[in-house]
Amino acid sequence: MIDLHGDLSESTRALRDQGPTEQIELVLVTQGGRAAEVADRGEFSSFGAVRVAAVPPASSSGSAFAAGVRTARAPVVAYCEDHVLPDPGWVQARLDAHAAGATVVGGVLLNANPRTAVSWAAFLAPFGPFAAPVAGGRCADLPWHQCSYRRGAMPAGPELDGLLEHEGLLHAELIKDGHALVLEPACSAHHLNISRWRPLLLWAWWAGRAWGGARAAHERWSPARRALHCLLVPHTIARDLRHRLADVNRVIPARRWSVTAPLIATTVAHAAGEAVGIARGPGAGIDVLAEFELNRRAHVRSDETVMRR
Repeated sequence: MIDLHGDLSESTRALRDQGPTEQIELVLVTQGGRAAEVADRGEFSSFGAVRVAAVPPASSSGSAFAAGVRTARAPVVAYCEDHVLPDPGWVQARLDAHAAGATVVGGVLLNANPRTAVSWAAFLAPFGPFAAPVAGGRCADLPWHQCSYRRGAMPAGPELDGLLEHEGLLHAELIKDGHALVLEPACSAHHLNISRWRPLLLWAWWAGRAWGGARAAHERWSPARRALHCLLVPHTIARDLRHRLADVNRVIPARRWSVTAPLIATTVAHAAGEAVGIARGPGAGIDVLAEFELNRRAHVRSDETVMRR
């Protein structure tokens, strides 16, 4: 768990409700100056082990996650965000799926602040295929930052930071090496989402730019392939919007019309940012995304900062 802003209480309580917490090793990733303070908090006393990884204040979510993985000693590692509320059985469902042969296990997600159309757009844009209700099974990709891994299958070098920032790249590498990725419906959690218009559009643009730049660099795209992808942006927007509207019909059909406008805006901003990232690189994308990912409640309406089940 990453604790840069002192807002882990809800997620920690949810983890304590999972069952025998003495079997859970809790790894807390925090700023160097806060390490002793965080480790001494009484709310962590029931866990079997508590370890602290110190990172610089300006760390990205990927580098902070990677620091936690390197500090962990358990054979299975999972990232529990400070804006995610795991449902009962979240830990056991993951362990059961790993025991059945999965290298990576992804969880099913629900909206923890479902009042606004903006929060639904922010939720479905990245997580539509994994939003409940959804069938599980082997997948080619899983919801980013909502996965657990067999630690021994993860890269040990410095490339882990970037792969955990853009987990789709890590998933593709693991599939190429013959590993199984599984979406487990019994492993569910409620996710707190951006619910204000300006942060939503900024997040979508910079998430697209960071992803486009990282993907093109990692896969060593040629200039011709980069140019072709940029020319096909209208097709990308139409395809992605069609898929996300299908998710709306599956998850919240009664709210289709209110969610459509912010979902269109989010899809366009992400696709445009991705094209710029492919053509010109990620820019400040990683740094901007760290603010949205690691300080989520600053971008949620004041009446929605408490997560709901």
